Amino acid sequence: MYETLTVIHVVFTSIALLSGLIAMIASPKGSRLHKKSGLVYFYSFIGVILTGLLMVLIQYKDLFLGITIFNSYLLFVGYRVLKHKHAKSNWLVWLMLTIFVGNGLLLLFGSFRIDDGFWEHGYKWSIVRAFMALLTFYLAVKDFRSFRSKILDKKEWLFTHMEKMLITYISLIAGVMLRLLDYLPIKDSKWLCWIVPYLICIPLITYWKSKYKNKLG
Repeated sequence: MYETLTVIHVVFTSIALLSGLIAMIASPKGSRLHKKSGLVYFYSFIGVILTGLLMVLIQYKDLFLGITIFNSYLLFVGYRVLKHKHAKSNWLVWLMLTIFVGNGLLLLFGSFRIDDGFWEHGYKWSIVRAFMALLTFYLAVKDFRSFRSKILDKKEWLFTHMEKMLITYISLIAGVMLRLLDYLPIKDSKWLCWIVPYLICIPLITYWKSKYKNKLG
C-alpha cells in the first residue's frame, strides 16, 4: 500500500513540477497557457498533499506531516487570493492561519526532541524542524498583517498569489533533491534539501516582488 502511494505521489509531483514550470515561464501572465497550466499545478499539488497525508497515516513522520500542512496552507491562500482578489479575510482564512501557526509551533517543539540517534543524525533534522518553524512564523506574521490591513494595494493579490505558489514550488524541488540524493554518496547531506532551496529562492522572490511592484508603479 505504502509503495503504491509513493508511486502515485511521485506521479503527482512530476506533473506539478512540469505544469508549475510552464505556468512560471508562460507569458504574458494571465494568458490561457498560464491559467491552464496553473490550474493543473493546483490540482496536481492537491494530489501531492493527499497522497502525502495518506503516507503519513501509514508511516508517521512528524516532519513530513509538518511540511505537508505548511504547503497546504500556502496552496490554499495562493489559490483563494487569485479567485477572490480583494475579498476580505473570512473565518476560513483565519482558521487556516491558526492551523498554520500551530503547525509551526509543533515543528519548533519537535526540534527539541532528543532520542537515541540524536547526536548521530537526529540533530540535523532538528535543525530542519526549527528552520521550517521560523519560516512558518515569518510567513504567518506577513499574512496576519495583510489580513488585518484595511488599505490594500490594488495588485497585492497578484504578489500574494505568486509568492505563495512559488514557495510551494520550492518545496517540490526540495523533495525531488531529497530523493535524488538517495542515489549519490552524500546521503548525510539530505537534511540540507529542506533548507538551502528556501534560503536561496525566498530572497530572490522578495527581490523580484519589490522590482515588479516598482515596475507596475
